[in-house]
Amino acid sequence: MSAPTPVTVVVVARNEAGKIADCIRSLAAQDHPALSVILVDDGSTDATVALACKAFPGLRVISSPTRSISRNRDLGWRAADSDFVAFLDADCIAPRHWISALLRAAHETGAAAVGGGNRPPENESAHYTALGLMLQSFVGSRGSIQGQIPSAGRFVEHLPGLNVLYRKDALALAGGFDPRFARMGEDEDLSHRLTGLGLRLYVVADATVIHRQRAGLLSWASNMRAYGRGRTWLLRRHPNAASPLFLLPPLTIPLLPLYLPLI
Repeated sequence: MSAPTPVTVVVVARNEAGKIADCIRSLAAQDHPALSVILVDDGSTDATVALACKAFPGLRVISSPTRSISRNRDLGWRAADSDFVAFLDADCIAPRHWISALLRAAHETGAAAVGGGNRPPENESAHYTALGLMLQSFVGSRGSIQGQIPSAGRFVEHLPGLNVLYRKDALALAGGFDPRFARMGEDEDLSHRLTGLGLRLYVVADATVIHRQRAGLLSWASNMRAYGRGRTWLLRRHPNAASPLFLLPPLTIPLLPLYLPLI
């Protein structure tokens, strides 16, 4: 019987004391035996690092107070000793078979990267329930797997960085994450560059993580505004990524007084 394939999981965090323990504990519980974890701490001033170390003995911590998700993701994968590197966001919780499912699909398909879906917590708040319904709709997702639960495995154009496994040689070939996308859009930019090299991205149905994103409407809307700024930077670099579907969210604004009560 061959030895299990080593995988490194990189988690980037800044002041995530309220969520990091659940995230790291879910990695400690993975059923894949050859797993190491790197926490790239972006200058946390709370108990993030201490809680993460307690949840995963042997956790490697890299201090990088850059306020740049792209720089810290890049630092994390370059520090990994394995041929496969996964990313899980600090506000996510992975199922026990998460790494095994992603790695199995990578071996079976030969894809440069394999990702899974993500969903809000269930039965926790009206906000999360409404958010889950909205993201499963075409208007909420534009057909992307961001915020969705895939029903079957398929090749895709983009994999969100909150739940993804990369071949390290593919990351090296693409040049890693672009530091110009400091806070938003770094994962989609990388997806475009990987597919531009002729490499393939694959999403699986059985590696969905719980995503504890912004818990209130105002904070969630603020985050979406930041995503919108990131998309403008993305379109400047990849003009061919423009799509009429980007107009769907603003076009639905007049319908919100009817849409939100229905949700």
